[in-house]
Amino acid sequence: MSTPTWGIYIPGYSYPSPAQRKKFERMYPGAAARNREEREEAQRCADAERSRLIEEERKRHEACTHLFVPTNLDDNHVCRHCRMWVESLAEVFSDLA
Repeated sequence: MSTPTWGIYIPGYSYPSPAQRKKFERMYPGAAARNREEREEAQRCADAERSRLIEEERKRHEACTHLFVPTNLDDNHVCRHCRMWVESLAEVFSDLA
């Protein structure tokens, strides 16, 4: 049931017969194609937004002067300005060398 064959998830009808597909297409002409296009467009928008946020975060990390403070987890540290998370300050100092 988790893999719809109509393009639209309808509980109990994930694997319709050919007659059911014809009836569905008569009742809702083009619904499956519209739904697929809407899902693809929503996915493209979500991917573009995610890419934009990742790029902004990368720029913020590169521009920050970093003031690392320890966390309660092992030897992990976090920057108070840009919230960059490192597992060890040795990572930061190895990058500077």
